[in-house]
Amino acid sequence: MKTSRKYPFLKWLLALLIGLPVLHYVGRAFVADRFSISGVSMVPTLTAGQKVRVNKLLMGPRIYTKYDFRGGDLKCIRLPGVRKLRVGDVAVFNCPYGRGGDSIAFKINYVYCKRCWGIPGDTVLIADGRLVGGGEFQGRIGQGSKADAFMDFMAFALPERVSLQAGNFAGEKERWTLRDFGPIVVPKRGMTVALDSVALRHYGRVIDWERRCAESVSEEIPGSTYTFRQDWYFFVGDNFLNSWDSRHFGFVPADFVVGIVPNK
Repeated sequence: MKTSRKYPFLKWLLALLIGLPVLHYVGRAFVADRFSISGVSMVPTLTAGQKVRVNKLLMGPRIYTKYDFRGGDLKCIRLPGVRKLRVGDVAVFNCPYGRGGDSIAFKINYVYCKRCWGIPGDTVLIADGRLVGGGEFQGRIGQGSKADAFMDFMAFALPERVSLQAGNFAGEKERWTLRDFGPIVVPKRGMTVALDSVALRHYGRVIDWERRCAESVSEEIPGSTYTFRQDWYFFVGDNFLNSWDSRHFGFVPADFVVGIVPNK
């Protein structure tokens, strides 16, 4: 007791040594965090090695309710935020698949940075590299004329078989390409679809994930329709013809979104 009265600065120093690391990690978890860009999928907006600050307050930070991620499951709640993710926003999210993955799985340290091209309920239709169906937004998304010039160069430079190679997401029947894709509706909580062959091809892995989250026991989906329980997003890289994104792996659950990169 006498020591604390004689050396009050020791108490303040101890409080700082304990408090600053706590504030640092609380800030990273709930306010903002920094991520390093790897790859070229967001060129020319973001380049490999560039650091970006992700704002978690805009959408609201996630709080994990389960910290065992070995099974690929995600249990979390999202605190209220300032606004929802919009078409045109650049966001960081946990990639729902590894390359060649057959089912959605959560990997806490496997994150992508892409631009949102479709929010829940939007009909995404890409024609010749332009978004012609995506809610209120129409046109090419990115950094204006710089993005237009870059994409036109890539379309010229890449061989046709590369620039038009579609992913496995849509299946072979649609024969969608990276430049001409859709139309397809982004799943929205409360939206109901008929379980025909097209819906199962487009939404089968989404439905499987939602049923896993709800811990459904039956492997078969009861009934001839399905009502989505979660909101989903559609992301595309600004390096339009050289990006591994939703045109390949499909929709991203809202809970997988880490936060928004402002002013991009």
